[in-house]
Amino acid sequence: MEKRNMRRKAVNAGVMSEEEAKKLKKRAIWQDAAAVGIAALGIKSAVSEIKEARELRHEMHQWKLEKAERHRRRLERQMRLANGDGVDGTNSYDQLGRRRADNWSSAAPPMASRYDDGPRYIDGNPYAAIPPSSAPPSDRR
Repeated sequence: MEKRNMRRKAVNAGVMSEEEAKKLKKRAIWQDAAAVGIAALGIKSAVSEIKEARELRHEMHQWKLEKAERHRRRLERQMRLANGDGVDGTNSYDQLGRRRADNWSSAAPPMASRYDDGPRYIDGNPYAAIPPSSAPPSDRR
């Protein structure tokens, strides 16, 4: 408003022509429009950030619900297994051998027969020992 009044006073005083005043008026309108556009872009980006944050919050909420559901099912499964409630009334996991070890050693049975024959040296290099296999060594290279 102040610049508009200054332009009008300058035109009335004869310091500025009407064409120059119109030119300055158009320039001011374009500057105002550009400022509004930049502000609109800022608002748009802020709104999209809010939407993204809301979406992430929703995803996190869903993840927490799924986590709680997995935990609940895990506890139910552990209770079933502890009570021996398999499909046929027995503990089916014990029959399959899929039970956790009671101590820190390996739950897999030891394979002592695997190394009974001792190491084999194919090329005479004792550092390249390989365990014995049931098939004879092939000469393929």
